[in-house]
Amino acid sequence: MAITKNDIIISTSNSTDSFETWIEKSFIPESLKPSLRASSLLIVPSEFIRNIEGPVFPTGTEDLYFYLKEKMPNLNPELCINDEDYREYAFHGILLILGSFVVTAIAAPVFANVISEYVKKKLFESDDKKDTEVRFEMTVTDEKGSSKSIKYSGPAAQFESLLKRQVNALPTSKGKAREKHGPK
Repeated sequence: MAITKNDIIISTSNSTDSFETWIEKSFIPESLKPSLRASSLLIVPSEFIRNIEGPVFPTGTEDLYFYLKEKMPNLNPELCINDEDYREYAFHGILLILGSFVVTAIAAPVFANVISEYVKKKLFESDDKKDTEVRFEMTVTDEKGSSKSIKYSGPAAQFESLLKRQVNALPTSKGKAREKHGPK
């Protein structure tokens, strides 16, 4: 489902991404895989941005990572990269690129609330509040292994309401969040 209005784009589509597809990327060392499998929220890099070969994260990802660790410790947020391989990219202007995430279906509504609060916090700190554009992608995986991708590109002022609408429209899994995301 896609919503478009005055340069706002938000869509939900099937996805082949999952915890396991990210954990098995060639740039993920074996030593990092156990902590990624124990997580319910992965912050994933872009592999190709313009002329930059990845993996790279948007500027501010470290700040967001520590914010999520503080606000959602039970989800054990993790970056899909070794510390020594972490790189950022930046675009100039009034663009808040939140990046890409993989999250369990049961944690998706809570994550949507926390990421919306983060955007509000960033807007409060910004001089260009009304003109800030947000870009965001979230892959939601359920207990059956299917995934949905939610992408948003548009004004920060619309981010929270449109994201929550898309998340609430997802079929949610019942039961507890999986503790491990490896093969069943």
